[in-house]
Amino acid sequence: MPMKRYTWAEMPAFFQGLDVFVCPSRVEGGPMPVLEALACGVRVVLPRGVGILDELPDVPGIHRYERGSAKGLVAALGAAVSETFERVALRAVTEPYSVAGWCEAHAGMLSILLGEEQVDAGIVEGEAMRGTQRVPAIKVVKPVARGTGSTRGIYVVAFGGPSRKSAKRLLASIRKHMPDIPVCVCGATKLGGEDVFVRQPDSDVGGRRAKLKAYELSPAEWKAVLYLDADTEVVAPIYRFFEWIEVGWEFVICKDPHLMDTMHSFERRNNKRELAQIQQEIRTLHALQINGGVWAFRHHNERVARFFQRWQQEWEEYAQRDQGALLRALYADPLKTLWLGNEWNTFPKYCKGLETAGLMHYPGDARRWKGMIPGRIDSPEAWGMVRQFEREHGARRKK
Repeated sequence: MPMKRYTWAEMPAFFQGLDVFVCPSRVEGGPMPVLEALACGVRVVLPRGVGILDELPDVPGIHRYERGSAKGLVAALGAAVSETFERVALRAVTEPYSVAGWCEAHAGMLSILLGEEQVDAGIVEGEAMRGTQRVPAIKVVKPVARGTGSTRGIYVVAFGGPSRKSAKRLLASIRKHMPDIPVCVCGATKLGGEDVFVRQPDSDVGGRRAKLKAYELSPAEWKAVLYLDADTEVVAPIYRFFEWIEVGWEFVICKDPHLMDTMHSFERRNNKRELAQIQQEIRTLHALQINGGVWAFRHHNERVARFFQRWQQEWEEYAQRDQGALLRALYADPLKTLWLGNEWNTFPKYCKGLETAGLMHYPGDARRWKGMIPGRIDSPEAWGMVRQFEREHGARRKK
């Protein structure tokens, strides 16, 4: 199909000449062309679950279909071309998305996060108007005493001696700095001191299968869940992870601490096939590599549940490290994700000179093998490396 380039000055006329604007996107931060079409009074056909599009009101001229469904797109387009609508009403939908509107919304959010606005009983008073749609007020849940119905909680996985030892250090640090937050430990046997214990089989040497079940295994009453690797340590209160979830983010995670921030640094001798699949599915290795050791998520959310199911499926394909599967899952089933720097997941080995916000990460402390596992971490070879490590570790302890 021939393509044509338009200047910014020509774009309004281009949009105004359209009968319907169709947005086929599956992953977007905006997408802005939908707002531009609406601002010109043009009917739109848009996907559900993409960027800010779900925030737009249901009014004549806006038609939706399930993201990725060609059949649904065609049906929505048919409905759009056969209806009557008012151009002025469509233009009004975009009024809150002006530069001034965005600045005002961000200023209000920042004032809440910084504690500059009074929060009464966990609810910000008042409601905002967005077009013809009323937007619920932001809710911020206050901490309650541990074990008395807290809607927040921390999920930790501990299998094997080194991991359990690290988890005990982590649990003690949580009790010191966040004593009101309950902790759920997932393992083969109880750790001691946890508020909730979930028994799972010791099925892979890294405990990753149980890790990726955090959504389904976390206590039902928890609405905001923070996952922490066993080899982390809380050195200051990090309630922010819960607060970010409570104000609307579905997933909060930090970048990987390597000097090369992209997925190029994910490459190892044993993951060439997986790396090639990542490049094929997301089209580039210049994507930001994120760290799977610290993240928070919103519970009781269909999109988040679907993402975790996808993450598990993607990981089971290779059963090695989880960052590749994580990135593929996020591209396939995107969430409203807040990306953080390493001040929120601080590695002493890699983050020299960086002041932590409250969480230290000591990679390797919880590992029960030495060297690089050649294939799957649930393979006989992987368990053989664990047995070798345990024999050597036991021998050193006797000396």
